[in-house]
Amino acid sequence: MKAVWSMFAVVMTGAILMTGCDGGDDGGGPIATGARVPEGSDLDHGLEVPDAATVAKVWDGTSPRMGIMLEANNPNAGGDSDLAYYCPEIAADTGSFKITANSDGTLTATGRDFVSPRSGLVYKFMGFSLRHESNGLVSQNPLIIQPDDQADTFRGYWNTYQKAN
Repeated sequence: MKAVWSMFAVVMTGAILMTGCDGGDDGGGPIATGARVPEGSDLDHGLEVPDAATVAKVWDGTSPRMGIMLEANNPNAGGDSDLAYYCPEIAADTGSFKITANSDGTLTATGRDFVSPRSGLVYKFMGFSLRHESNGLVSQNPLIIQPDDQADTFRGYWNTYQKAN
């Protein structure tokens, strides 16, 4: 499964960031975002360790091979450290984070932007981290995860924005 990402551009006059991905909640077109909302929304906060139903949605029929965490506004992805939170349920419910197995033993992880059905905030996908947060942000998307990297915790990161009017 391969996500098709549009280019993004900053419109200087309105400071609006345009992003998009194929099959998004907005009908497949670009998701227009306004001002950054680093605190997100209390409606979107979820569990640090996802429940079994959420894990099943993320793993897309694949047997889990490592733990997952899905986070918004994390400082490792350019977010605000004191305002970061976990958002696995809404990322999984919107299909915005998927991991599938490949016949060669690798995994393919795909993340995408989405609009929260709970709060209306736009979530801009920032990237992944393998094994530990301290390993840094990997922005390649989709990402092929080699067998040696299928350990510890795999993370997906988003930053939040107001929906443009």
